[in-house]
Amino acid sequence: MEFNFKTTAPHILAVLFFIIISVGYFLPVIKGKQLQQSDLTQYIGMSKQQTDFRNKTQIEPYWTDRCFAGMPTYQLGAQYPYHYIKKLSKIIRFLPHPANYLFLYLIGFYILMICCNIDQRLAILGSVAFAFSVYYIIILGVGHNAKAHAIGYMPIVVGGALLIFKNKLNIGGILYTIGMALELVANHFQMTYYLGFLIGGITIGYAYQQIIKKKEIKIFLKQLSYIFIGTILALGLNATSILATKEYTNYSTRGKRILEETNKVIKKKNNNGLDYDYITEYSYGILESMNLCVARFMGGASSESLNKEANLYQYLRRIGVPFQDSLGIVKHAPTYWGDQTYVAAPAYIGSIIVFLALFYFIYISGLEKRIFASVCALVLLLSWGRNFEILTRLFINYVPLYNKFRAVASIQVILELCLPLCAVLGLQKLLFPKEQKNNGKILAQLQKTAIILIGIIGIAYVGSIAFLSFNSNADMYWAKQLGGDFFSVIAQDRKDLMTTDCLKSIFFIIATYCIIWAFYNERLKINQTILAIGILICVDLIPTNWRYVNHSQFISKSENMNPFKPSELDKQILEDKTHFRVLDFRNNPFNSSRTSYFHNSIGGYHGAKPRRIQDIYDHYIISNQATTNIIDLFNIKYLIYPNQEKGEELQYNEENLGNSWFIDTIKTLKNDTEVFKALENANFQQEVFITENEKVKIPNIKDNYNKSTLAHITLSKQQPNQLEYQSSNSHDGFAVFSEIYYTGWNAYIDGKKVDHQMVNYTFRGMFIPKGKHEIIFKFEPKIIRTGTNITLLFSIITLLGIGYLLYLEFFRKNIEYQKTS
Repeated sequence: MEFNFKTTAPHILAVLFFIIISVGYFLPVIKGKQLQQSDLTQYIGMSKQQTDFRNKTQIEPYWTDRCFAGMPTYQLGAQYPYHYIKKLSKIIRFLPHPANYLFLYLIGFYILMICCNIDQRLAILGSVAFAFSVYYIIILGVGHNAKAHAIGYMPIVVGGALLIFKNKLNIGGILYTIGMALELVANHFQMTYYLGFLIGGITIGYAYQQIIKKKEIKIFLKQLSYIFIGTILALGLNATSILATKEYTNYSTRGKRILEETNKVIKKKNNNGLDYDYITEYSYGILESMNLCVARFMGGASSESLNKEANLYQYLRRIGVPFQDSLGIVKHAPTYWGDQTYVAAPAYIGSIIVFLALFYFIYISGLEKRIFASVCALVLLLSWGRNFEILTRLFINYVPLYNKFRAVASIQVILELCLPLCAVLGLQKLLFPKEQKNNGKILAQLQKTAIILIGIIGIAYVGSIAFLSFNSNADMYWAKQLGGDFFSVIAQDRKDLMTTDCLKSIFFIIATYCIIWAFYNERLKINQTILAIGILICVDLIPTNWRYVNHSQFISKSENMNPFKPSELDKQILEDKTHFRVLDFRNNPFNSSRTSYFHNSIGGYHGAKPRRIQDIYDHYIISNQATTNIIDLFNIKYLIYPNQEKGEELQYNEENLGNSWFIDTIKTLKNDTEVFKALENANFQQEVFITENEKVKIPNIKDNYNKSTLAHITLSKQQPNQLEYQSSNSHDGFAVFSEIYYTGWNAYIDGKKVDHQMVNYTFRGMFIPKGKHEIIFKFEPKIIRTGTNITLLFSIITLLGIGYLLYLEFFRKNIEYQKTS
C-alpha cells in the first residue's frame, strides 16, 4: 500500500475548508466565548454536583443527590472506563464548541458523498447544504448537543451501509462499525432509533434486489452479516452506557407504568411507554411541511424578530405602548401559527435542495431512488403525529420501542439527511450526464420539476390566503394584553412573511434552473456552475440560520459555565451545612435545574424523570389532591415561593422527618398502587407501607416494633455515592431513610452486607438489630462493572477485526496484484 498525495490532497483541502467554515460561522469561539444554550444551562445545573465531586476526588460517583431526590448520572454525562470510542469522538470534535458540531456535520456528510462516488466539488457543496439545514443549526442554538452529536455521525453510518451493499465489504464494514459506534457514543437513542428506519429501508431495498431480482441470496446474506456484526461490535464498544441507560429506562417515565387504575390514579391507554398525548405534543402540521422549501410559510419561530415596518410595531405605537416596550415585543413576536407548542425556528432545508431532490425523485431511476423516496415519504407522514393519527397509533402500538420517544416531529432529521443526499445525486446526474445527446430532454425534465414545485408553492400560498385565518391558539394570551385588534395585526405580519419567503424560494428555484440552463448551453463551465449553485445555497441558508443563531448569543466562558446566581434566600439556605432538600416553586420544580445547581432538590430538568417521583409530584404535590405532608418524607427542610412584594419567600418545614427515623408499625399492602394510595393519609413518623413482595425480604419480620424514646439514627457522613449513619436502639427496629430506592445501592451494617427494601412507594427501609451500629449505603452498580468488562473485550475484538479487514483490503490485494503482474 502506497500513499498517493495527489488523491489525498483534495480531501485534506476539503477538511481545511470545513474547519474554516465551522469556525467562521461561530467566530466568537476564537476569543474564547461560548454559545449560550438553554439546554446546556439546564444540564450544568443538573450535573453540578457530579462535576464538582469528580474534579475534587477524581472518582466518578454515578449518582447525584441534587435532582429528583436522587438519581443515577447515566444520562448526565457519566464517564465510563475503557470507553475508547468516546475518546475517538472527542478527537474528531477537536474544535471549540459549537464549531465542533458544525464541523462534524460537514465531515460526516462529506464521507457519505465519497461513499456514493460523488464528484468532490459536489461533495463539498452537498456537505455545506446538509450542515446549514436550519433545524441542525437551531438545535445547536438551544443546546441539544447530544442530538447534534448523533446527527453528525448518521451520514457515516449510511455511507458504510451503502458500501457494504455495493460489495465493498472491507472498507464498508470498517466505516459502518466505527460510524455506528460513534453514533451510539452520542447517547441520544431517539436519533439512533430513527436512523434505524433509514438503515432498515436500505437493507430491505437491497434484499429485494439481491434475493428477488438477482437471486443472489448468498451474496446478500454475506452483506447482511457485515451489517449485523458491525452493529454488535458498535453495541459492545458502548456496552456500559447502553446497559446503564437500559437499566435506568425501566425506572423512568420511559419505562412501564407502575400504578393501576384507581379513582384518583388514571390509567393511560399506553401502559408500556409514554402517553400518546405526550408523544405527539410536538407533531408537525401537514401544511407546515411547506416549511421545508419555504422558510416562514408558517410564520417562522414562536419568537421571531420583526422590524419597525411590521404591522405589529405600528399597532403598538398607535395604542400608546412606549417605544422601548414596542421594540422589545417585536423583537420576540409570536409569528409562528402552526400546530406545535413551541418552535425555535422553521425546519427549512432550502428551496434549492428540495428542487433538486424532487427532480431526482421524479426523473432518476434506480434502486437507491426508490429506497430514499420511500423512507422520506414514511418519515414525513410519521412526523405529522396526531395530524395523521391512524399511522401514528399503528406505530405506537405495534412497532417496538416507538412509544419510548416523544416529539415525533424530530423524526424529520432523516428527511433532512436524505433530501440533501438526493439533491446532490440529482445534481450529479444533471452536471455529468452519461450521454450528451440527452441534454435537451434532461433540461426539459428540470424545467417541469421547477414548474411543479413553483405550482405547489403557489397553490399552498393562494389556498392559505383564501381559507386560513393565520391565527394560533397562543394569540389569545397576546390579545388580552394588547387588545382585540392584535389578531388581525399579527395575521397580516404572518401573511407578509409568507409572501416574502414564497417569492424568495421561487427566485432561488428559477435561478438554479437558469444556472444549469446556462451550463447546458455552454454559457458556464462546470466549475462556474457548481460555484454559482453553491453560492445560491449559501445565500439561501446562511442568512436564514443567522436570523436564529448568531454571534449576539455568545457570552464569556465564565458566564456560560456559571449560569445561575444565588439569590439572598439561596445564600441563606447555603449557610445550613446539614443534609436536606429544597422544594422551590419560583419556577416549575420539575422543569428547571436552577435549584439543583445550589441545593439538593426533588425537582430538576430531564427528558426521562424517575417515574415514582413523577407520580408523587403529579398526584400529591402539584395537584393538591391530597395533604402535603408527603414532603416530610423527602427530608425537605426549606420551601421557596414567589412573592409579589418581596420577589421570593422562604418557608421552614417544621414537620420535616430528617434523614432517617425508626417507625412503630409496618403495614403490608398488596401492590404499589395500594401503597401509593395509602400515602394520602399517613402518619409517616410512626408507620411505613410496604408491598407483599418487599416484606418477604425482611429478616425477623414483625408488624410492630417497640421503639425506645432514645432510639435514633444520625447521618454522620455524606457524599453522592456513599452515606454513613450511626444508629442506637435498645430494641430491634425498622428504619426509614429519606433516600430513593434504586438498584445498585448496597447496605452494610457494621461492615456486613444486608438487604434493604423499598418502602412508601419509593424510599428505602431496613431492619436494624438492637444496639449501636454503623450503617453505610454505597452505590456500587453491577451494571457498570459488567459493562466495563464487555466494553474492554469488544474494544480488543474490534481492533483486531479492523486490522484484519485492512490487511485484506490493502496489503493482501497488493501482494496478489504483484504476483499476477
